[in-house]
Amino acid sequence: KTLPNHMFNKILLDAPCSGEDPRFLTAADLGGWSLAKVKRLAILQKKMLKESWKLLKPGGMLVYSTCSQAPEENEQVITWFLRTHDNATTKAPAISLPFNGTTRIKTVVQFGVTSQASALRIPAQPHYIAFFVCCLVKLP
Repeated sequence: KTLPNHMFNKILLDAPCSGEDPRFLTAADLGGWSLAKVKRLAILQKKMLKESWKLLKPGGMLVYSTCSQAPEENEQVITWFLRTHDNATTKAPAISLPFNGTTRIKTVVQFGVTSQASALRIPAQPHYIAFFVCCLVKLP
């Protein structure tokens, strides 16, 4: 079923990803990991982001997240999206986390292109996997 455009004020896109944290993967999972898989997932993530964006109302916010540490599935997806969508900007995630090593990314730089982007990268810890979070706002 097709949903109408501009239907939602907020969207959470927890995109399927490689989730390559070896502490939580079995030998079979690691055997299925490959750079080709990461690239296939990045293509899927871009498609999902593009389609989700159509459903977002102007002024609305889309939160893009993965449990991957791969830049191909995180910064590179956001950089691509900002380059191809003039009506998109980023907003720093409004959360404060006490996790060791949490990094706020103020600028995403890929392929010589600088995008004014704010994102949050939460590194893997003994009891949880890594996360990447970026808030995208649709300009009116």
